[in-house]
Amino acid sequence: MDVTIFEFISGLEADLVNFYKQLKLATRLPRSAEVVDLMIRQSGGHSDTVEALTKKHRKPEFQKEFFLDIHRQIKTSLIDEIREAGDTGEVIEKLARSEELVSKMYTVLAQYYKKLGEYYRDIAIEIEEIAAEEIDHRDVLLNEKRKYAR
Repeated sequence: MDVTIFEFISGLEADLVNFYKQLKLATRLPRSAEVVDLMIRQSGGHSDTVEALTKKHRKPEFQKEFFLDIHRQIKTSLIDEIREAGDTGEVIEKLARSEELVSKMYTVLAQYYKKLGEYYRDIAIEIEEIAAEEIDHRDVLLNEKRKYAR
């Protein structure tokens, strides 16, 4: 089974929570319990945030059958329609209608990819926000280091 990016990030944050909890129990940082607790809360919050992304952002579905139906329609009917056409003008009209159907299909396909792009862009924005918070965590930890300087 493949792991989604949401599951990966959520798992990573859950691992960080467990790491900080173990670190707290080991009393490796006796004067930093408050910071360790903050990291536990923040990482747990990130895990929850990422899990919520799957509900907040719905990935657009690709309507494969729609495209296959149009393709079948053009493929099966065009030859028959041209064969039965009364004159060259009617043949050209049938070909033009087929081109119009293909154009509509491509327009629908383009709309799908626009929605898919928006979906990924919106998720990227939220992941960038989490990345910025991780830099804030780094800064908190580096500031905490001063307590242990000799």
